[in-house]
Amino acid sequence: MPSLKNLGIYLDSLVTILAELNLPVIWITPAGMIIKLSTVKMKEIQTKINLIDKGRNKVTISLPTKKLNIRKIKTSLMPNLIHSLDACNIHLLVQELLDGDFNLPLYTIHDCFASTPNNIFILERFIKRTFLKIYFEIEYLEEMHNNILRQITSYLKEEIIEKDGLKYFKLNNNLIPVPEIPETFLDKRKNTTFIQGLLNSKYFIG
Repeated sequence: MPSLKNLGIYLDSLVTILAELNLPVIWITPAGMIIKLSTVKMKEIQTKINLIDKGRNKVTISLPTKKLNIRKIKTSLMPNLIHSLDACNIHLLVQELLDGDFNLPLYTIHDCFASTPNNIFILERFIKRTFLKIYFEIEYLEEMHNNILRQITSYLKEEIIEKDGLKYFKLNNNLIPVPEIPETFLDKRKNTTFIQGLLNSKYFIG
């Protein structure tokens, strides 16, 4: 999907800037959970052990270095971000049920939900409400974007520079363009259509 490809390019560009500073990717879910993606490069070292037969006494061990593994962070950021939002959906769902004084059995495994048959309609309605809160009310991607920009500027100890209508970070006396969220994810004109589609969709499979 072109929109997801553009989102991947955008996230990669953020990771590339953080990599220049050897900083992990840190984001906060709408439920308040702080997540730090900081996969490091490993260094393999061969060592000898005298407790086993000769000829078999070489063992390779992996030790962490102080450098981040940027390739792995780039490939794992998108799935980890989605998993964290799925977990956030459960957090918000439980809170919504408690606030509404709905005492019903709830079972979850990742992004799957189950309850007793007489409570499925209620559960389905609340799951949709929490999805809408994350993706349409909170405008989470923009919030995450601003949080990461604050991390970068706090490390650089310099504000974002504006030049010719564009925004830049100053890194090692070089101007690095500030990544922009793809326009597709900022356009609110189709929100009503998406919201109505979600509310009218059948979420549960019996």
